[in-house]
Amino acid sequence: MAGDPEGVILQALGSLQPELGTLLIAAMQASPHKDLEIEPACEPMPVRDVTI
Repeated sequence: MAGDPEGVILQALGSLQPELGTLLIAAMQASPHKDLEIEPACEPMPVRDVTI
């Protein structure tokens, strides 16, 4: 996995993980599109019908 491009990207992101949140916040604060809302979708989770 470490030799393919996906593995290299995942390895690089893994090494940045402690700083990733800080980098994302800085990028969002520097964005010229401050009117965009980034919120997770709040939808009910799918539930299977199960008879007990």
